[in-house]
Amino acid sequence: MEQAYSVEDNHSIEDILCEAGRAGASDVHLVAGMPPKMRVGGALTEMGFSRVTSADTLDILLGIMPQALRDRFEERGECVFSFALPEGGRCRANVYKQKGSVALALRLRAEEALSAEELGIPEPLMELSGKESGLVLLAGTSGSGKSTTLSAILNKISYSRECLVVTLEDSVECLYAGGKALISQREIGADCGSRAEGIAAAVREDADVIAAGELGDRDSVLAAVGAAETGHLVFALLDAAGVADAVERILDMFPAAGQERLRWRLANVLEAVSFQRLRPVPEGTGRKAEFELLALDERMRLVLREGRSLDLAEVLGWG
Repeated sequence: MEQAYSVEDNHSIEDILCEAGRAGASDVHLVAGMPPKMRVGGALTEMGFSRVTSADTLDILLGIMPQALRDRFEERGECVFSFALPEGGRCRANVYKQKGSVALALRLRAEEALSAEELGIPEPLMELSGKESGLVLLAGTSGSGKSTTLSAILNKISYSRECLVVTLEDSVECLYAGGKALISQREIGADCGSRAEGIAAAVREDADVIAAGELGDRDSVLAAVGAAETGHLVFALLDAAGVADAVERILDMFPAAGQERLRWRLANVLEAVSFQRLRPVPEGTGRKAEFELLALDERMRLVLREGRSLDLAEVLGWG
């Protein structure tokens, strides 16, 4: 019979995360009955550790999860939070239950935002940080680096503008150093209620820039559009397969009767849609982000108002 090693008998969670960091991994997965695995350059590979048990994953969870979140996890069976890594940086933990045990998906993050140059973000996208108002959508598939791109934009704002920035995050992953801007970071569920409530509160709190996070429901979309209409600069994330798909996904959240009105509202406030994907680096390991950016001009706003948003993919070269 195969011996079941605990993390204490083999290596600690600190050792696992440190090795993942040295390997340049983006994620670590811990599932009872399996050895820890990490994702490097988009590929999931085994690490040099013995398999973990149900007791191990529970012990790890209790060691990193804030006490205030434990009741929520028991009630919902899943939870998202962040914690500091032993050798610097932060980690986002997505914890969930499977087959009666705890499983963890851990995403490693730099504690401070990386620069646009390091991330390969095009300058026209970074220049949107200087807008006074409007809605900017950062779209991409899950794991494409949207949050990392947003962190770079917010970091630029922090050093270049005298303004108040309010972020709404499922978990605080990146800490912003002092600069010209005052940045208030709020966690959904801990510091405020829903995302929509957080956006509305940021408007009342006199925010100049609102980093709304992931728009996943009607209420958050309406709150973000409403904030942009009242003179705020709003950055929002969206899971989508392309620039045109980002607009369609927002509209599809609403019944047909409400889509025409929403098209007009979006056409008035939408400043740009960015889409990014990760491509393997031709030589060596790792992946590089590729970007498409659609900055709306009056001609494209007309396309959107007339209900031809699917044509946006054909006008990427306009303006």
